[in-house]
Amino acid sequence: MRVLLTGASGFLGSWIRLHVTADWVCIARNAQQHPASFQSSENHCEWVSCDLTEKSAVQSLSSSVKIDAIIHLAGNKDIEWCEKYPEEAKQINCEVTSQLLHSFSVPMLFFSSDYVFNGQCGGYLEEDQPDPQTVYGATKLAAEVVGRVIAPERFCILRAGAIYSLQAGFLKYLYAMLSAGKSAECFHNAIYTPTSAMDVATFIQKWIDEPSSRVPVSHLAGDALTRFEFAKIYADIFRYDQNLIQPVDAQGRFFPNLSLNDNATRTRLSMPKISHQQSLQRLHEMDKPDA
Repeated sequence: MRVLLTGASGFLGSWIRLHVTADWVCIARNAQQHPASFQSSENHCEWVSCDLTEKSAVQSLSSSVKIDAIIHLAGNKDIEWCEKYPEEAKQINCEVTSQLLHSFSVPMLFFSSDYVFNGQCGGYLEEDQPDPQTVYGATKLAAEVVGRVIAPERFCILRAGAIYSLQAGFLKYLYAMLSAGKSAECFHNAIYTPTSAMDVATFIQKWIDEPSSRVPVSHLAGDALTRFEFAKIYADIFRYDQNLIQPVDAQGRFFPNLSLNDNATRTRLSMPKISHQQSLQRLHEMDKPDA
């Protein structure tokens, strides 16, 4: 299947290109964002430059490439930036989704977020009422609504929280601090459900290969815990001093409980939940030279 991948040069897009089998058409804003090393080592990814915020560019793209589906990762998830520039956040996180759906008549898997919920009680199900408390969450919810209106029969939503590989921001922070023998401050009173990029790749592969498995809204998440607890697991797996992990109060910077419940997804797709210990151990093994 020939699949358009937006956000292809980001850390998650890079993971998906390498771990999900498809005939990829990878979008980058300009030629400078094309990962040359990937182009030379893989032959199932065609790089195309396109500014997705430009309607005419997206329309031109739809005329020049033929695809069977879209995996839509592109967006800006910087919470503070979205609060500072709400109109730009709306354009990137919502209007691009609309333009893609209007320009292409193929199924889309849209990556949404746990931030569509208010983060007070956690354990959110697919059918729970969204109530975003940030501009970022509001733009993601707006994109969900737009997609359901424009193309209800071919628009699928995946909500996941804090997707991680070794290139994710929080893991890079932990590595930078712990490998240097420095203390890493991590919130001890904000619960979330970080999601392994390996799980995301499995979900996408099933979505691509098994059209009958597609439903309007899916949740995907790891076990619920705090960043402090997650960091302790990371330190244990990567053999760093756990005493360097220091608990700090979230002080309103994060919601009390943004955790997602993904039981329905895992049951439907026969995807057993893998612990964070197992996921991090596998990432540790993959990071070794002989992996």
